[in-house]
Amino acid sequence: MVDTNAKMPCSVLQKTDDNVEFIFWYKNDGVNALYTLDARSRPLGEASHVRNETYGDRVKFYVTATQPYLQLDSLRADDSGAYFCRVDY
Repeated sequence: MVDTNAKMPCSVLQKTDDNVEFIFWYKNDGVNALYTLDARSRPLGEASHVRNETYGDRVKFYVTATQPYLQLDSLRADDSGAYFCRVDY
């Protein structure tokens, strides 16, 4: 719905030998990431966050103890579509 917020969880399985290096969020075709989290050589809580300028400050990624999620604020009609995350270990 327009002018509301959407929270989209990302399933991240972190093992001792398999640490997350990147989390990418895509919309529809998956060509250009709308959000990238770079956690190479550091814990997720200290990762570098990069937003696609199309979304600006409306998109944020939250690292939580239970399940990380992407939040998209102030939804617009053109935000509709299928969103998915990709996790690189």
